[in-house]
Amino acid sequence: KNIKGINLKKNFGQHNAVMAGLHHTSGDIIITMDDDLQHPPNSILDLIDKIINGYDLCYTKYLNRKHSLYKIILSNLSNLISSLFVNKDFSLYLSSFRCMNSNTKDELIKIQNPILYIDSYLVKISKKITSINILHQERYLGKSNYSIKKLFLLWLYLVNQSNLKPLSFSSIIVLFLKIVMFPFLIYIK
Repeated sequence: KNIKGINLKKNFGQHNAVMAGLHHTSGDIIITMDDDLQHPPNSILDLIDKIINGYDLCYTKYLNRKHSLYKIILSNLSNLISSLFVNKDFSLYLSSFRCMNSNTKDELIKIQNPILYIDSYLVKISKKITSINILHQERYLGKSNYSIKKLFLLWLYLVNQSNLKPLSFSSIIVLFLKIVMFPFLIYIK
């Protein structure tokens, strides 16, 4: 009776799926995590402790990434881009394994944008944000659905939600092209 299943008609993306879930949650503390078992459930109590101690939002930061090298590089690039466009500290890693209080969740679900990057809103909504270090685990089964194309679209959603839209959009396109072209330039030389 404590479990609610939400069956979406198709794949709307991770952020929209999380938003759908948040619309059906109740309780004082809400945790989001991936289903691939790379997020260790034994870290949940540490996350909850941060919220109990007055934080609005607590992220997790991986100590020993189990992703492929290209995924780690893209993730670090994503962290840099989100730091620039959301005005967050670079040391704050925006992980999908996060914990928030109910007030933060209530403010988040007021947003009616079908194209969204949850963390850009969470960073704007939350007054007190922290993080904990966790041990990242090997994926139990399957593979990541985040392709370079999907990550690029996520970055565009992030830019769309920033205050620097025209300049940011151009900047992110140029930055992406430089990063994609860099290995080819090295190869040619």
